[in-house]
Parts: sequence; structure tokens; C-alpha cells
Amino acid sequence: MAAKHLPVIVLLHATVLLTPAFAQQPQVGVTAAVSPAARSQLGTAAMRQVRLGDHVLRDQRFETDDRGAVQILLADGSSFTVGPRSSLVIDRFVYDPDKGTAKLAASASRGILRFVGGAASKARDGVSITTPVGTAGIRGAVVDVQLGDPVRFDLVYGDSIEWAGNDGQSGNLSQAGTSMMIGADGPISYDDNLPPLSPGQVTDSPNPPLAGTSPLDDNPSGLAGFSGAPMGMDLSDRSFAAADMGGGGTPGSEELTLGNTQTQINSGSGSGPVDPPDPVDPPDPVDPPDPVDPPDPVDPPDPVDPPDPVDPPDPVDPPDPVDPPDPVDPPDPVDPPDPVDPPDPVDPPDPVDPPDPVDPPDPVDPPDPVDPPDPVDPPDPVDPPDPVDPPDPVDPPDPVDPPDPVDPPDPVDPPDPVDPPDPVDPPDPVDPPDPVDPPDPVDPPDPVDPPKTREGPYNGFASSFSGGSAAYGGSAHLVFDSASGTFSARISPMQWEGAAFEVAQGQYVSDNEFGASTGDGSLQVAADPAALCDCDYLSWGSWEATVPAHGTEHSAEHGYWVVGNLTSSAELPTDIVASYSGRAIGAVSDGVSDVRTVTGDFSATVDLASRTASLQISNFDGRSFGASDLYLDIKSMGPDGIFSGGLMGDPGSELHGSYSAGFASDGEDKAAGMLGTFDVQDDGWSASGIFGGSKEPPRL
Repeated sequence: MAAKHLPVIVLLHATVLLTPAFAQQPQVGVTAAVSPAARSQLGTAAMRQVRLGDHVLRDQRFETDDRGAVQILLADGSSFTVGPRSSLVIDRFVYDPDKGTAKLAASASRGILRFVGGAASKARDGVSITTPVGTAGIRGAVVDVQLGDPVRFDLVYGDSIEWAGNDGQSGNLSQAGTSMMIGADGPISYDDNLPPLSPGQVTDSPNPPLAGTSPLDDNPSGLAGFSGAPMGMDLSDRSFAAADMGGGGTPGSEELTLGNTQTQINSGSGSGPVDPPDPVDPPDPVDPPDPVDPPDPVDPPDPVDPPDPVDPPDPVDPPDPVDPPDPVDPPDPVDPPDPVDPPDPVDPPDPVDPPDPVDPPDPVDPPDPVDPPDPVDPPDPVDPPDPVDPPDPVDPPDPVDPPDPVDPPDPVDPPDPVDPPDPVDPPDPVDPPDPVDPPDPVDPPDPVDPPKTREGPYNGFASSFSGGSAAYGGSAHLVFDSASGTFSARISPMQWEGAAFEVAQGQYVSDNEFGASTGDGSLQVAADPAALCDCDYLSWGSWEATVPAHGTEHSAEHGYWVVGNLTSSAELPTDIVASYSGRAIGAVSDGVSDVRTVTGDFSATVDLASRTASLQISNFDGRSFGASDLYLDIKSMGPDGIFSGGLMGDPGSELHGSYSAGFASDGEDKAAGMLGTFDVQDDGWSASGIFGGSKEPPRL
């Protein structure tokens, strides 16, 4: 059945309003053209029909069926035309209108679309479109994309398309009118004689072809090519009443309306290469929102009345006086006891020698004078007792006779002298012990062959320099045979357009001793594997080569490679929350001195449950760079589990570049390590290299 257009497709000027339900998300653009069969979804919210003039938000998904199409105009002047049976997500969009710079990342999982570059595509890594089989970087171009097997990219007009496949393959287009096809299995192919794609064509057939011709191919400024200068952002509210769907159109109309310009859609078909789109006048500037009136002043609170005074308590009557006690009569006088006769006199004791004189104690400071106590009233006078008669006189004792003298003791004879003891004989001398024979010498152990633990394929990444400047990263593939002590290798830089440096058979002595040289180049394992990271399940080293291919000679010098057991996206746990640390090793050129080797620190964080990650390389020739707000989704990695993105320097720096990375298994943990490659440049300075790191233990 021939394709025909739906009754109404309406284009709207870029100045639109945002619904309150979506206002919390950052606005990045506007839907500038819609057919009825297009829907969108934000997060986990329900799908809703896209309306003309809807704002486009970050992380918003757009889907169409057989009769659907929608055009998305972003704030920097970029645009997407999403064709029938298609799906597109705006993953990331950052725009600085003062500097005229922007950065855009989107994901397309099925269907057909056209991208027209704005300010974001002026930078080499400003625009990336991720597909199920890899990521395309677009610079200053109009590009058509068809998702299928194979995935097809057409460079309709402009500078270039750079491709980084999930399987490690890379490619590029730089000639308008050429196409690049990437199959699920097999190499990348190129063609310059394919019929053009038609992202803007809408049909009513249940299974129309995705490729072919379209009236929009004859009018690039229509639905498939509408773009222009950066637009302003209107953040005011907007409700989606049913009447908003009209847009001034009437059922049965075949017109596309943009401002005061009307373009008639022809029903004919076109063929051949598509001309570049005509320039479109920039949209009118958006008036700033009306200022918000300040809130009314708040009246001060009413004064609070003071509390009522409290009456003082009633006075308390003093207690009644207490009568003094009755006086007590003095006791009756007691008669004195009868006199007692004195005891008989006792003989005086023998005289005792006087004790040794004792030194008088140190004088003690007199105590502080104490205030005299208050005078006490004298007691009442007491009558004196009756006088007592004196005792009778006692007769003196009789005199005592002195004791008899005592005879002195008899003298004591001195003791008899004691004979000295007999001398003791010295002990007999002890014979010295017999000498002990020394032990027999022990033979040294037999030398142990160095270990060869690598077996089978190891995949990873490679970096290089070409012509004195850093080149894009590429893929590395090594296969080990421990039984025969050999290995093979294939290194394919992205800029070599599918060509590669290959080693058919090299000598594998041990895990830390293998390498090969061929007529095209050489490959060598690093002498100190731990210089990259403390992870024996990774292997890394250096390489250089000159390979003729595709009618030219590709060269690489100061190159590095790193490989391991890469974990596929199907094997990755979806609940990984981890941090990684290790080292980065590469080469640097400042355009003045020779290319030199440089090292730095590598760190990364991953939370696959929330699909977020960060990656940082620091202290690398005095510079630091990374990606702090990555969107990491297993579904967008592709079968090999490889993910790619852009790198930025510190705020205010012009440094920028790209990276590719993946997870490696240690035999038990599928995400035990992270490895990858990077390339960056900054005002005459450029660098490329590899990085690797192991998972840090969880913090308690």
C-alpha cells in the first residue's frame, strides 16, 4: 500500500509552557511537531499522549506506533525527528547560552530518526547517540539513523560520525551521502549508493518499510530537518486541555505550520542523496517571566494583657508566749564520807638512771586569738555547804630497816677455742664434650617454573599516539595457549576504520613474560603488573605498529593495552554498589617536547540499582578529569558490557575527551575490577592511555 500522510501534523513555535506535573524536572526543549500516535513517559509514570508544545525533559522517553511521529527541538538548536515505530530517550542535556556550549546524550532502542546538530554538535564529544550495539558521536552534522540488524547511519550533511561498538569495533563517516552499517555479527560495512531513509514519513500500513523515500526528503526544512538557533526557556505553567490539541488546524488539512510560514507536504516520492537543510530563522526570544510580587507584610501579634495582681496572704498571728519553767529547789547537802586511813608506806624503788635529754620541740606558733565568748549571766548564788570537820591526825609509819648488801656474781670462764675446719679438696676436672660433626649440607630446591595461568581469550582496550597527537581509544584481544606456551593478539584503534595490528603467534613464557615482534610492529607485557593495580586477573603492556590498509598507512606509537575476562551485560549483577581504585598509565604531548610516559590515579563509583556512576583520573601530568554524573544502564551497554562517554576537566578548564570501559571477573566476583581506555586534549596538550582498578572492600 502506498504511504499517505495522516490528516493533521502541526508545528509550533519553540516558546511553549510547562505542565505543573513535570515542572520539577529540568526543561531541555519542546515538541515542535506531533502526529496523534506519539506518546511519552517520564520515569515510572504512565505513558501519555504527546501534545503540540509540550516541554521536553531530561530522562523523558518518546515512543511512536505505525502512525506516529514527533519532532523534538532542544534549547541549543538541535532537533530530533522520531519516525514511526520508534523509541528515543533524552538521557542528558546541558546548555550554557552565555558561552554558546552544550552537551547532549540520547538513547535510541528501535525505529528510525533524524538528528540535526545545534550548538552541542560543535564540540567533538558534544553529542552522543547510544544504540543497543554501540554509541555514535556526532559533530556538526545532519544524520539519519535506522535501528535494526544491521544498524544504519547516514551522514546526510556535515562533518562526521564516530562509531564505538560494544564489541570493540570502531568506524567513522566524514563524507556526506555515505552510509555505515553495523551488524550484530560481522565487520562494519560502508556504502555510498543506498536509498535515503525517511524518518518523517507516516503511513497507515501495519508493516510499512523503514527505509525508502518521503516528501520530507524533498523539503529538509520540514518535519525531518527543522532546527535553528538556540531557544529561550519559558517556565510558566500550562494545562493540557483537549482544545490545546487543535493548534489552529482542521481535520483533513495537509499543511505544516511554523509561525507565519506554511509548507505544503507533497505526496510524491524522492530518491537520491538528501540536500542539506535550509537555514531556519532563529525563534523569537522568550519574554522573561513576570516578577513575583513580594508577600504582604505580616501584622505584629496583639499585645498580651499583664496578669491580674495577686492578693498578699493574710497575716499570721504570733504564737502565744510560753510560761517559764518553775524554779527547781537546790538538792539537799550530802554529808562527807568518813575519813579513810592512809595505806602503809612502801619502800622507795631503786634509783633509775635519768633518761637521755630530749631536744625540746620546735616552738609552735601561738593560735590565733579567739574572740572571748559572750558573757554568760552568773547563776543564781547557791548557799554554801555546811562546814566539814577536819580528819583526825594520822600517826607516822614505823621506820624500815635498809636491805642486806648483795654479793657480786662469780666470774665466768672463757669458752674453749674452736679448731678450724679441715680443708676441702678441689673437684676433679671435667673432660670437655666430644666435638659434634657439622650437619650435611642441604641441596637447594629445584627451580620452579614461572606460572602460566592465562588460558583462552582475554578482551579489553588499547590507546595510542599518531603523528605526535593522542588518538581515539580502540580494542585489544589476546588468546593464550599455556600448553604450547604461545599467544595471539589483535589490536584495532578506532581511527583505523577496521584495520588492526595482528600477532599470529608469540612466545608465552609466563604471566609476566611474553611478547612478540612482527614486520608491522611489536607487543610486550609490562615488567611490573602491579604498577596498574593489585589485580592479577588483569594483564597490560605496550605496543606500536605501522599497518597498511584501505589504501593508506596507519601508524601507532606510544601505545598501551589492558585485557581481562570481560563480563558481559547478561552476566552483570543488577545490584552492584561499589567503589574502584587503581592507576592510569599513558603518554602525553605538549607540542614542544617529545612524547613522554605519565602515570596518575584512577577511581570510580558504580550504583547499577540507581543507574548512576562516576569516573575520575587525577594527578595525571598535573591535570584531573572525569565524568561525575554518568547514566549507566545495563540495557544500553550491549552484549559485551562495554560503556563509553565523555570526559571533562575541572570547572573553567577547556580540557575534554572520551573513555570506554568495562568490568572484569576474577573467577568469583563478576565485577571484581574495572578497566578501560581514555583520550583527552587541552589547548595544545593531549594524552591517551589505559586505566585499571580493583573493587574496594565495603566500609563498615
